Amino acid sequence: MRTSVILEEIGTKIAKGSGREYHSCKTSEGVMNCFEGKIVLELMKNLGKSVDIEIEEASGFKNIRKFYGVPEIQDVKNESPSPTTGAPTNRETTMYTSYAKDVFITLREAEMFVALTNKELMESAIALVRQAREAFK
Repeated sequence: MRTSVILEEIGTKIAKGSGREYHSCKTSEGVMNCFEGKIVLELMKNLGKSVDIEIEEASGFKNIRKFYGVPEIQDVKNESPSPTTGAPTNRETTMYTSYAKDVFITLREAEMFVALTNKELMESAIALVRQAREAFK
C-alpha cells in the first residue's frame, strides 16, 4: 500500500532468528521496518521530512518495500492562507463592524425602535459608530 509518512527516526537492529541486520523506522504512522540498504539510504537522506513509500504488512509488522520520493508539497502548515473575498481587509474595519452589530442588537431590543426596519436600524447603528469614532479622533 502506497502512503506518505513523516520520518522521525531510523535505527539499526539485528533479527533474532537469522542475525540479519535491518532498520527500524519511527514514522508518523508508527514503527516500520526496512530490509533493503538502498531504500534505507534514501530514507536517511530525508529524515524529518514527509516521504512517499510502499508498505507491506506481514505477520503484524509493517515493512517498507519501496521508496517513491519526497512529495512536492512538504509543509502546508507554513503556507499563508489565501484571503477570502468579502472579508474586512483591516483590523479597524472588523472592530467597527463589531461595534455596529452590538449597537444594532441594542437598538433592536429597545422598545422605542420597534417600528423601524432592520435596514433602518443598521443604518442608525452605523451612523452612531461613525459619530463616536469622529468624536474620539
